[in-house]
Amino acid sequence: MTDAAIRNQIFAGIFSAEIVASYKKLSADEQFKLANLLRRQLQAGGRKIFFTEAIDLLLPWTKCYFMTREKKFVLCLPYDKNELNLARWTCLRHFFFEVTAKVELFWQRHISIIGFAPSMRIGNILLYKEATPNEQ
Repeated sequence: MTDAAIRNQIFAGIFSAEIVASYKKLSADEQFKLANLLRRQLQAGGRKIFFTEAIDLLLPWTKCYFMTREKKFVLCLPYDKNELNLARWTCLRHFFFEVTAKVELFWQRHISIIGFAPSMRIGNILLYKEATPNEQ
C-alpha cells in the first residue's frame, strides 16, 4: 500500500469522522509524513509502533515519560491547547497509541518527574510524583 492510498483511506472515513476532521486540519506536509509512518507501521505488521516518531513529527518538543507503576504515559506538550494541536494529538492517539494505553497530557508546562534527574529543572515547573502501590 502506498502513502497516497493510506491518505485516501483516511479521507474516505474508514477510521472515523473525528479522524477525518482532525487529519484535514494538518498541513499537507504533515499529512504525507503521517501517512508514511502509518504505511511503515502496517508493513511492520504491528511489530513496531511509531508513536515516538509521530510525536517528533507533529509535536516535536513534547517530552514523553512512561510511569511504570501506574502503567501510563505522561506527556508534556509545550504548546497551546488549540484546535490544530488538539487535531494533531487526536491523530497521534488514534494511529500510534495502543487503545488501552493510559495517557495524561500537560499542555504549556514543563513537568518534573520526582526521581528522574533529567526532568528536574528549576523554574516554572509542575512536579509529578508517580503513585506508590499504597497510594493506588
